[in-house]
Amino acid sequence: MKHNSIKIIIWKFFLLFSCLILILLWLFQILFLPKYYELSKKKDIKEVSEIILKNKNKNNLENTINNLSYKNEMCIEVIDKNYYTLFSSSFSNKGCLISSHNGYYKRDFINSNNKNKYYKIKNKDFNNTTLIYAFKLNNNYIFINTSIDPIDRTITILRKQLIIISIIILILSFILSYFISNHLSKPLTDITNDSKKLGEGKYNVTFKKYKIKELNELSNTLNKTENKLANIDKLQKDLIANTSHDLKTPLTMIKAYAEMAKDLHKNTNKIDNDMNIIIDESDRLTQLVNDILELSKSQNIDKLKLETFDIIDLIQTTLNKYNYLIEQENYIFKFIHKNKQINVIADKEKINRVIYNLITNSINNSQDKTIIIKITKKDTILIEIINKGNINEKELEHIWDKYYSNSQNHKRNTNNTGLGLTIVKNILEKHNFNYGIKNEKDKTISWFEIK
Repeated sequence: MKHNSIKIIIWKFFLLFSCLILILLWLFQILFLPKYYELSKKKDIKEVSEIILKNKNKNNLENTINNLSYKNEMCIEVIDKNYYTLFSSSFSNKGCLISSHNGYYKRDFINSNNKNKYYKIKNKDFNNTTLIYAFKLNNNYIFINTSIDPIDRTITILRKQLIIISIIILILSFILSYFISNHLSKPLTDITNDSKKLGEGKYNVTFKKYKIKELNELSNTLNKTENKLANIDKLQKDLIANTSHDLKTPLTMIKAYAEMAKDLHKNTNKIDNDMNIIIDESDRLTQLVNDILELSKSQNIDKLKLETFDIIDLIQTTLNKYNYLIEQENYIFKFIHKNKQINVIADKEKINRVIYNLITNSINNSQDKTIIIKITKKDTILIEIINKGNINEKELEHIWDKYYSNSQNHKRNTNNTGLGLTIVKNILEKHNFNYGIKNEKDKTISWFEIK
């Protein structure tokens, strides 16, 4: 909703902050100022009394009192116990009660036997309030008094000034908050609008860079997300295109040869040949579907089923699946290992799939019929599958991508679906195992390490 937008929220908080500052100013400058002024006057009077006490035995005490009186705008009177005025400062103003008929405070202090005491008295002669501090000096009594009424006039002036200042601050706050909220909300609005386009599948969106660090980081993250989503979308389209192609061809051939076997061929040998083609294409179709399912599983592995097993025994079991190539096409599989048994901890089923896919990939890309499987045990267990011939260096960068090999050189005479190495990549990365394919002289080595 509009009233919940970040622009309105920032604007409201900025105005609220300005109002809070104004309230504090009014409280401390108007409401608490009289009390603060009175405390300040008491402090000043106390300091004057301490100076007088320090100079009580000096001959120039009267000059000291006169100077203090004039400098601090205070009236100072010294009386004896009979209320006789021994000395009165030459400075006087309407706040002074010296020689005034309001002398009850003198009697009160002398009779109280206190060392010091404060009085706040309303001066009827001038209709103002006077603050008096009384203290004892040797056998005499000193009364320091000053008016605290000027604060009322000060408050009146401050109140008028604060009204003007408050209006100015509120206007400036309104304008500044509007521009600041616009400055912050516009980038967020732009990012939101571009994100909506991204959500609609428009992957040509580029998120702008901003001077604000957090917004810039958000833009960078969304740009990376856009690139990844674009790649995923491309891979998805490639998957659909290639899968459709791979599904269409065997289905067409199955249907064609089935019709030929039914309608055209009465020769038993010819029918057998056509049926074998139907079976082969059915196997290819089954393999493709199985690889797609396996790819989906490898991309969505939540938890590995870790167990301890003999990797040598697992490889030997996997090699047994290729006996038909040994018998029918004279393939040679060399399994090189120095240990009788090597136990590892991993997901046995997934590692079996990795070994099978890497061997199948080597068979499909080998320039002869010899495949070497080698295990080296050091700090890690290194498993290498070696075949004759090199892979183009440019292709090595993309060999783990789905369907990359098919798009470059689609071979109909093999069981390669173009998904095997992607499945290998997903499984090994989930195990956090190192892996790779490299060229070495006239051979290609596919490898991975079990930690």
